[in-house]
Amino acid sequence: MRKKFFTYQQDFFVEFPEVKAMFIKEARKYTFEKKSAVFCEGAPSNACYYIYSGVVRVYRIGENGKEATMAIYASGDIFGLNELIRGYRHHSRSEAMTRTTIYALEREKLTNFLMYNFDFTMEILRLFSRRIEYLEKRLTSMVVYKVMERLIRLLVLYHASTANPANCPYGTPVDIQLSQIHIATMIGSTQCTVSKLLHRLHREGLLDIGRKHIAVPDPAALWAQAFRQDLEDIWP
Repeated sequence: MRKKFFTYQQDFFVEFPEVKAMFIKEARKYTFEKKSAVFCEGAPSNACYYIYSGVVRVYRIGENGKEATMAIYASGDIFGLNELIRGYRHHSRSEAMTRTTIYALEREKLTNFLMYNFDFTMEILRLFSRRIEYLEKRLTSMVVYKVMERLIRLLVLYHASTANPANCPYGTPVDIQLSQIHIATMIGSTQCTVSKLLHRLHREGLLDIGRKHIAVPDPAALWAQAFRQDLEDIWP
């Protein structure tokens, strides 16, 4: 099985179809319309959530009224584990970004899964490990690289992780199925800044931007742009 670079592209239960069937059987099914709240800040955490279809945004609102997106989860993702396992109330809010179907597994049933299903428990531990690694890389990237460099690295890595070498020879475009909000969240920027940088790369011929897609015609040329930016910083 080919591993994906981005965890949300791979179903949490991809290697455990029987466990998935058990989870869905024991969980409660909910359907949320776009912009509906899944949970609110300060609410008791009494379940973890598996996204069967759709997209969910987890965010916080500061005292100045500005929103900070903490994470975006899509079909196949499981979330809400941290607060549930630690017995905390939700420290953030979440809402459906599209019409979304979710299966919510209550604390007691989750405990039974962890106690009696070794594969499920190990996958939970791997999930925590992956998310910690992702946060470490994201923090390092935000400290070391400028926004343009972070954007280019994300696009190139996405291209590399989704392209099939057998069917996608060098130079063949690969559509990037990420919204500007997704991209901004992943590189620690804003949608407005991401939009400006994407169109700059488009004008330079390094990206092909359509109505609902972004394609990388030549990953090597795009990657080289990041190094050119480094040189301009040294020798302006």
